[in-house]
Amino acid sequence: VNISDILDIPEFISTLYFGGISLCVEPAANAYEKLFHQEVNKKITFLDPNIRKGFVIDEASYRYRLEKMISSCDILKVSDEDLNWIIPLDIDIKSKVNQIIKLGAKIIIVTKGAKGASAFFENEYEIKVPAESVDIIDTVGAGDTFNAGFLAKLSQLDLLSKEKINNFGDYEDFISTTQSPINHSLLSGPLNMGTVSYTHLRAHETRHDLV
Repeated sequence: VNISDILDIPEFISTLYFGGISLCVEPAANAYEKLFHQEVNKKITFLDPNIRKGFVIDEASYRYRLEKMISSCDILKVSDEDLNWIIPLDIDIKSKVNQIIKLGAKIIIVTKGAKGASAFFENEYEIKVPAESVDIIDTVGAGDTFNAGFLAKLSQLDLLSKEKINNFGDYEDFISTTQSPINHSLLSGPLNMGTVSYTHLRAHETRHDLV
């Protein structure tokens, strides 16, 4: 696929998702990167690198592409393993997240397997949601379900707009560390089975990546 193969994005579409092996394999990677930068000021951009090292042919170019996209995206979702690959330093997760925030990402979600998931914001607030134990049946699509659930919840809360995402840290309901019922609504709730799926599935998972 080339950028010329991609049709114009209709106005009614508020959010674009980028990630996975499409960002490390040419020619698709270059096309999607161009689309990202073409639409980044008009649409909400959700980036999930979902890094699969076995597909990365040119690591330097791939890291450079990710850095440019991370610096401009609205929402970055990474697993703790992704984060360790992006920032291969012997520092804690919060310190790595702070480095990512300095690059420009507005909201960073980190999934941590059995330790649950956290959402970090530009103003250094953090929302944590624990994982619950479940029996593993099949992990295929768990990450996609997480992403869909998170975005569905934002849509339900009428927050999928560039203006609201750009000022997300000002919404006290979502950055509060109190026990308010709405406190963890972004990472849990009736529409957000994605968080439940991904963190729960990894709680007892014997990892078997495709590569």
